[in-house]
Amino acid sequence: MSDVAIGIPVHDEIYVSDVNDAPVTGLLQAGFGIVCIADGDPGTDTVVLTEVNASTRPGWYDVAYTPTAASGTDIVFHITHATYDLLGWRLDYHVTDAGAHIVTLTVLDTDTSLPIPSVDISVYNSGSTVKLVSGTTNASGQLVLHLDDGTYKVYSRKVGQYTFTNPATLTVSGTTALTIQGEEFSPSAPATEDLCVVYGWELGPDRVGVSVPVEASVVATNYFLKTNPHIVKGPLKTTSDEDYDGYWELSLSRSADFAGTTTVQYQFKINKVDMGTYTIPDQASVAFKDLVIP
Repeated sequence: MSDVAIGIPVHDEIYVSDVNDAPVTGLLQAGFGIVCIADGDPGTDTVVLTEVNASTRPGWYDVAYTPTAASGTDIVFHITHATYDLLGWRLDYHVTDAGAHIVTLTVLDTDTSLPIPSVDISVYNSGSTVKLVSGTTNASGQLVLHLDDGTYKVYSRKVGQYTFTNPATLTVSGTTALTIQGEEFSPSAPATEDLCVVYGWELGPDRVGVSVPVEASVVATNYFLKTNPHIVKGPLKTTSDEDYDGYWELSLSRSADFAGTTTVQYQFKINKVDMGTYTIPDQASVAFKDLVIP
């Protein structure tokens, strides 16, 4: 295990767990082996390690430092690998901005009220035009941030597993907590038994949903088209939903015994790019990625 160094503005929160994924409580700074360095050399800044709340948020610690002229802007917190190897700790970093108040976001399953880990969360300004901070929920379904008083928009995503109502409005006034509900993902049910719902997600470079056109055109002979009124000759079109993980779905005809033809194929275009031709299975729904890589 090599040394770990992370850039810190003013505050950072870290989550510490042991090799069995149990949170480590009662951690003392002296035994943690944490120092503040500048340009590779020990700095003179004051480093303060404080346990957040052993009862309600076990394993979480706030790390802060007071900048000095000598340290400038090249300050990092340095956690020695010897301490890591000795105690078998795993360190999960949740970098926050330097807002004045602690904000705790908790993501729960709507049906079970259980926490949802590994949810990607992005916090924007009130107009959803500027992303201010982002992070991922821990095993307890929580992400802790530091934000100033004000109104923010929160986007939650766990693509392919959960859906959220985005954006959620977050109003910060002092220490603030917000609970976000997520529902297990399931595609729409087909309107009739001869249709299959094909679905997918379109994400940008930062894994945020984007809005792009999606279309599918049937590939078949004239005889097949004329003798099967269920088949639509022109392309079926939709647009991925930017606020809904870039999600899209199309209801297409299943492969079945239509006038002696056993397969129904569609040519897909996403954002006007030819994505290939695929057979639509005889089932209620299928993810587009499973058509591409069966």
